[in-house]
Amino acid sequence: MHDAVDDVSEIIVHDVFSAPAASRIYAYCTIAAYETMQHGDDNYNSFFGKINALPEITFTENKKDIDFEAAGILACYFTAQYFVFSENLIQGKIDLFMSAYTKKYPEKSLNASILFAKKTTALIVEWSASDNYISSRPLPRYTLMEGASAWRPTGPDYADAIEPYWGTLRTFVINQEVTNNIAAPPVFSTDTNSQFYKEAYQVYATGNTLTTEQKNIAEFWDDNPFAVTYVGHMQYAKKKISPAGHWLDIAGTVMQQQQVSSIKSAYVYALTAITIADAFIACWKVKYNTHLLRPETYIKTYIDPNWTPYLVTPAFPEYSSGHSTISAASSIILTYCIGDNLGFIDDVESAYGLAPRRYNSFAEAANEASISRLYGGIHFFSALQSGVNHGNEIGQFILNKMLSN
Repeated sequence: MHDAVDDVSEIIVHDVFSAPAASRIYAYCTIAAYETMQHGDDNYNSFFGKINALPEITFTENKKDIDFEAAGILACYFTAQYFVFSENLIQGKIDLFMSAYTKKYPEKSLNASILFAKKTTALIVEWSASDNYISSRPLPRYTLMEGASAWRPTGPDYADAIEPYWGTLRTFVINQEVTNNIAAPPVFSTDTNSQFYKEAYQVYATGNTLTTEQKNIAEFWDDNPFAVTYVGHMQYAKKKISPAGHWLDIAGTVMQQQQVSSIKSAYVYALTAITIADAFIACWKVKYNTHLLRPETYIKTYIDPNWTPYLVTPAFPEYSSGHSTISAASSIILTYCIGDNLGFIDDVESAYGLAPRRYNSFAEAANEASISRLYGGIHFFSALQSGVNHGNEIGQFILNKMLSN
């Protein structure tokens, strides 16, 4: 299962999906895999009745004919083909998997497993079509709000706001109460004694005195799927893994380290991906309800017109912090499912030239992901705090609901 999720990540990065869009793909792919595999193990149950509007996937096939692990992996791939642009690249992964399977088990047939995987995939894809994603595609571009506190596009490319309607998507588990349960941001003010000004100055001062370690942390957790930078008159764009892909890789790394079974691996991937997807929906709803400007805009207007943040500011409103929200939520799920105080090395960023980092727990990694946004100069501190609190609530709500009878 780990290889399949890695393969999907590779294609998501290649196709340059936004961070919210990537989280949606991971959720549907991993749900398809788990819903396929759980039929082969009586210790695991379907998510039917726990996930919003998930269809019941009945099983009438002969269990002896199906390799449920292989079927789950194929369901992950088949589902991904419906969501990515590079379907041919996914097909290449499928061909490699089936070739390796045939060589390893020459006496086995994958025919029944393929048919069951396709049955699950068809139901998952049909279900996904009603989540409001498709209907949100033709909606008008984001209209800038009036007022000094309102979000404005930032350099270097001054891109349009990303996914302004994401908060209208159907959630997987959380309800509106959880989605909306977040403190309001500090009141906008240019008074040097106000909380707002002090938080802006904190970002400014921190950015001016970054240590090498703080820069490393900011870069490691950047996870900007497509960051545009300029050197003189030259424009460069870097593709990177999204926050969802980063946390799923952490999950996979620790599960391999703990030698987790294939069915548990599918369960943990699905539960984590669902949580991340819901955290993105909730966070994006807050962002486009508050429409708050980024530190870069405030600092250049009221403190120092020549200041530049260490990281490229993402193209969407400031409050609250997506990294803080999804990292805290992921930490809740992974700590419950895999354990606490498990030392691990996170090397997902090695593919992008960054040195691996070591953590003693999921919570430690989540806290570092959150504070990295202050070091990067792209969030006020209150956005980090509120994001962590919101993420913790989202993760705990999902855990409670999924474990209830």
